[in-house]
Amino acid sequence: MPPRIKKKVSRKELLKTDEIALTLEEKVWEWVKANQKTVVIAAAAILIVAAVVFGVRKYGAYKEAQAMALYGQAQAGGAPKPEDVPKVLQRLAAVAERYPNTKAARYAQLERANLLYNQGRYAEAAKVYEDALGRFKAGDDLEALAKQGLALCRLSLGDLAGAQKLFQEMAAGKLGAGTAQVYLGLIYERQGNLKEAVAAYRQAAQQAQGPEAALARDRLEFISERQAGGA
Repeated sequence: MPPRIKKKVSRKELLKTDEIALTLEEKVWEWVKANQKTVVIAAAAILIVAAVVFGVRKYGAYKEAQAMALYGQAQAGGAPKPEDVPKVLQRLAAVAERYPNTKAARYAQLERANLLYNQGRYAEAAKVYEDALGRFKAGDDLEALAKQGLALCRLSLGDLAGAQKLFQEMAAGKLGAGTAQVYLGLIYERQGNLKEAVAAYRQAAQQAQGPEAALARDRLEFISERQAGGA
């Protein structure tokens, strides 16, 4: 959950895209930490059951266990130091290349994309997010996070139309809907479509949390003051 705002943030600061962008690495890291143990236990349970059965099921469980082990090695030690990022990126890529149809490959690709995004390598990150989206089922929580990352890449690369489409898809879902409404509001406002911006900000103020909800309320206040001044 994003931290709560302790002091009022200036409008100048709020308008900076870099300052309102989500810390994707932190979000996904929390999700993986919360779910990795469950995935490993599930993989181990499948392996035990498959141990008494011959064929593809046994092989699949074995490959999943191998993939999770390699993924664990790649992200061991938590968030990498800047000098370690290139090595971690290579290790994460190896998981997806060697075990492409595993759950571990999903985690690895998403984490790899997040690292690239946080380094400002938006075009590279976008390609990995797109690959990650192809690995997730519709409605999967990780799919929503991958879509969110891709949308932010599009926004950072100046592709407002591409970002808008992805945020609209997210706004229609559950996970990240409030965040999507914040960014839709910013895009609409930049396009001069204040009616749509106000509608998006109102949704965000209700659905989002912490800094994102505060930003939505601030933009609503700013637009209201500007419209009143021009009346």
